[in-house]
Amino acid sequence: MASSVPAQIRLLAAVFLAGLLLGAVYDALRVVRRRFGGAAAVLADALFCILFAAALFLLGMGPGGGTLRLFMPPLVLA
Repeated sequence: MASSVPAQIRLLAAVFLAGLLLGAVYDALRVVRRRFGGAAAVLADALFCILFAAALFLLGMGPGGGTLRLFMPPLVLA
C-alpha cells in the first residue's frame, strides 16, 4: 500500500523529533553514567536501549502504518 507524500513527511518529522528527544534522554543519562559508573552505567545504557527500541516500535506501528521504513532508524539516531 502506497503512502502519500504528506504522510511520509509527517512521519519523517515525527521520527526526527523522536531522535531529538532520545538525544536529550541520552545526555541526561550521561550524568548518571559519569557520576555513578559501574552497574549504574550499565543500567542507564540498558534503559536507553529499551527506550530506543520502544520509540522505533511505536513509530513503526503508529504513524508508520505497521512498517519500519529505512529512514527511521538513522533519523532516530540523528
